[in-house]
Amino acid sequence: MECIDDCCFLILAGGKSRRMGSCKAELEIRGTTFLEYLVDKAKKMGFGEIFLSGYEKRLQGTVYIPDEIENRGPLGGIYSCFKATHHPYCFVVGVDMPLIREDTVEELLKTHRRNCPGATLLTHDGKTEPLAGIYDTRNPQVLYDIISQGAAPVYRYLDAVGFETMELNEPLESIMNFNTPKEYGKLKDILDREGR
Repeated sequence: MECIDDCCFLILAGGKSRRMGSCKAELEIRGTTFLEYLVDKAKKMGFGEIFLSGYEKRLQGTVYIPDEIENRGPLGGIYSCFKATHHPYCFVVGVDMPLIREDTVEELLKTHRRNCPGATLLTHDGKTEPLAGIYDTRNPQVLYDIISQGAAPVYRYLDAVGFETMELNEPLESIMNFNTPKEYGKLKDILDREGR
């Protein structure tokens, strides 16, 4: 796969996992972990820079990025990535969304390159996924101004920089968040159905 030279890949793997009751990054999928599954997907797609936020164990081919400003939720991890990368764009995804498809990410990136908003996010059935999208990394000051005052919802930043959406053209299950044991219990059936 050709190297993607204008976009890095950020996996948000922090959070308390209260509803799941265990670390979501380490949940098993096809003999590996959610985190390793996403990292492997990023490598296959040609991402040369893969950042991990909120998960300190080192994985080959990745860079752990500690939060420059602690306790700021997803925006804290995104901000630290913006500061660390030289790429103009970043694909942001939560570790609890391991089934996102490569062609979906590629189409998001193409859409973002054409329009160049602050972010391009996936949407489905009228719902937008703020943690499944391409972010422009060249707005760290805007983000800093927001999180320096305390934790804030992701949409506070998105509304400040502007964003566009791209309708998901894949099965909804491909962007399912596995946040609870009940949701995780559906994973095998989903994989079997999709032949993965």
